[in-house]
Amino acid sequence: MASSLVSPTFHWKRDPWITTPPPNSIEKSVVAQSLDGAHQVVFKRAMANILVTELAELTFAQLIDGLPLWDVAMDQSRKTHTKEEPVYNHKQLCDGAMEKMRELREQFDPLAMEVRADTLDRYQNTPVGSRVSKLPLVELIAVALHELAVHVFKKADGGFHKYDKYPDDTYYEEKPFTRKRKPTPFLLWLTFDEPNQLPDGVADIAAYWAEDRIFGGVVLFGRGKSGTDQNGVWFHSHRRGVTENVYALSEDQIASLTHFLESSSGEANSCCPLPILANRDNKRQDYRLSMPKYKIYRDPWERKMMYGSYLVYRHETIDCRMYDIDPIERPEWNGMDSGSDSG
Repeated sequence: MASSLVSPTFHWKRDPWITTPPPNSIEKSVVAQSLDGAHQVVFKRAMANILVTELAELTFAQLIDGLPLWDVAMDQSRKTHTKEEPVYNHKQLCDGAMEKMRELREQFDPLAMEVRADTLDRYQNTPVGSRVSKLPLVELIAVALHELAVHVFKKADGGFHKYDKYPDDTYYEEKPFTRKRKPTPFLLWLTFDEPNQLPDGVADIAAYWAEDRIFGGVVLFGRGKSGTDQNGVWFHSHRRGVTENVYALSEDQIASLTHFLESSSGEANSCCPLPILANRDNKRQDYRLSMPKYKIYRDPWERKMMYGSYLVYRHETIDCRMYDIDPIERPEWNGMDSGSDSG
């Protein structure tokens, strides 16, 4: 059998890049039954701190509404919507969407959530407030926020725009490379956009969109050869004007994020770092190589491999390299993937 991303013998330059299929099921546990009292306090506080931000309010209100706002859609690095689609005329939230978001927040009990058991166990097994607890907390909150977005998207069931009209198939077939019929308007095109690749299908796609809007990027980790390590926090942002490649959060950025998550409500209002976007000092890696070469992902099934092998990747991208050499904005072209297995 050919090697794959999750195989311990996989070699990124030699072996085929085979997409990891999604699991048949994911074990989940109730937060209150998995975390002790001290860990529950921090988890509940962190979720509350995020959900009271204007960014989270607006993001979840859009999921409830059923469409992203046009200016939000235009803030994506890859503009997937056209003037013939409903999003173009969606300049403000429908009446009641924000009110429903705030009602949801008031009724929401983080401790009653069912969240992936592995992320709960990883956080529970670290002392509260310790240095080693920081990355497990970040992952747990990212997973929990994603889970909440899945729930909200499913419950909204299209929201106020369930019966909006879209162009017919001919419209999309005329220009298949620039027009794409979307599984949901909440879409990160060409990355986290394949419903058959995700356990919750279309709802997962919308949840990645929400995660990207709130944090500043989809939250990833350096998984190493084991596939389960937490070697730093990486973001994959889809905002306009931000690098399309994955970038590692600096120690200061991680510290500001975890400080915000762990802060009391009064302090959190004044120290929110979200969204955390790349600056010129953030280390970057080519998002097309991030999974097979650098083992940067949250789950090995979250994206399809863009290329079948390293040779195909080289063939498809070699022509553009002379235009992309920039050790600050695109350090991944600056000798980092020229054949070395390091990194």
